[in-house]
This record gives sequence, C-alpha cells and structure tokens, in this order.
Amino acid sequence: MGKGYIKSGIGMATQIWWGGGGPPAHANIKITKDGLVNVYSGTQDIGTGTYTFISQITAEILEVPLMNIIVHLGNTEYPYGPSSGGSTTAPSISPAVRDAAEKMKRKLYSAAAALTNLAESKLKYSEGIFYSDKNEKIITLFRNCESSASR
Repeated sequence: MGKGYIKSGIGMATQIWWGGGGPPAHANIKITKDGLVNVYSGTQDIGTGTYTFISQITAEILEVPLMNIIVHLGNTEYPYGPSSGGSTTAPSISPAVRDAAEKMKRKLYSAAAALTNLAESKLKYSEGIFYSDKNEKIITLFRNCESSASR
C-alpha cells in the first residue's frame, strides 16, 4: 500500500509441529554390587540432554543420588531406542526409563523381603535404604545414600 518507496502491509504465518514420542522405546536397568545403577538404551544423545533426563528419571524413581547413575546409549546391542531428532527422543524414552526403574524398585522390594524374611508390606523404602515397619534401618542399597538420607 502507498505510493512511495516504503510500503506497509499485513502478513500472516502459521506453523504446526507434530513432534512427540511414541513406541517402540525400551530401556534396561542393572544395579552393580557396589550400588551403581546402569541404564541402557539404544537411543542417542545429540546434544539434547538425553543423558541428563534419563539420569533424573532413574534417580527420582529409585530415590538415589544422580552420582550413582550411569547412562549407556547409542549401541545397537542395547534395548531399542528411536532415532534422535526434533521432539522424539525425550517423550519416547522417558516412559521406558520410568517403567524400567519402577520394575527395578519392585525387584528390590522382593529381594529385600527375601533377605530379611519380612513381608514386602512390612518394608519401607526411602532414598536407597530399606527400613522395617518399626523404622529400623535394614539394608542400604546404594553408595552415598547414608549421607543423603541424613539431610
């Protein structure tokens, strides 16, 4: 519009981003004798924080310090993970990691019950330590949990 060199007008643009995760995505967790939690997934980290969010989810569910978590990614021998790019990795892998951590926590309850001859319902778990229903400390599972539990 207008007669001079400078014109004015109205513009409009739209955009849609269909990012989002979905199956299949898998993760496995293994805990070593010295209390290190190893998380395995075949996905990659291309600078988007995959190592970080996997560590955070695992630490939250298992209630252990982040320093106890080691994330292993990018190997075709690990459980399947989708390719990385856009908004796919975090929403795909996060539920798989959460599920693996919750399953591991149930296994820990089962193992603690077997070791102590107590029913799982008589055990309490907090920050990597199992307690009896009388709040007696029974088993410390992970390194560094003694110091974090006293905070």
